[in-house]
Amino acid sequence: MRNLLFLLLTMNSLWSCDSTTQQKDKLPKHIGLIEYDPKSDTLNFEVCHEDLLYPYFHHLDVSYAGEKPAMVDKYKTLFKPSAKPENGYITIRFIVNCTGEAGRFRVIEMDENYTLKSFSNELVTQLYEITRSLEGWDVLESDNQSYDYVRYITFKIHNGEIKDIMP
Repeated sequence: MRNLLFLLLTMNSLWSCDSTTQQKDKLPKHIGLIEYDPKSDTLNFEVCHEDLLYPYFHHLDVSYAGEKPAMVDKYKTLFKPSAKPENGYITIRFIVNCTGEAGRFRVIEMDENYTLKSFSNELVTQLYEITRSLEGWDVLESDNQSYDYVRYITFKIHNGEIKDIMP
């Protein structure tokens, strides 16, 4: 109960800030920034506020056009199961900028025990390319200003097939 109370008070302090500077100072530093990498990121994707990037848990009301069912349909339509019986989780993290464009995609691969592992290049590339092709992300707005935010999609893989898409 004490931990829940602490979490609620902490979250309340994040939401109650009245200026961008105060909000920036209150954001956790451990969320895993997604810095620009010239080897993998395109030059035409720009964030609007490099110094203020909202973590995924800060904006639960922002979503994808058509919500999760539209996203799941896209993966069901485009994804071809792997011939290898691979199991585990693949998470793709990325930034949605203040205009609703996605970029700076990062992939994390884990087995069923959440230990880092490598899936086949074919499987990972498919999920990566489908995720990059998603359009229709909501813009995060507050006080008549738009902000950048982090999103993630985690795929539960069983025998080379998508068994679940989270969140």
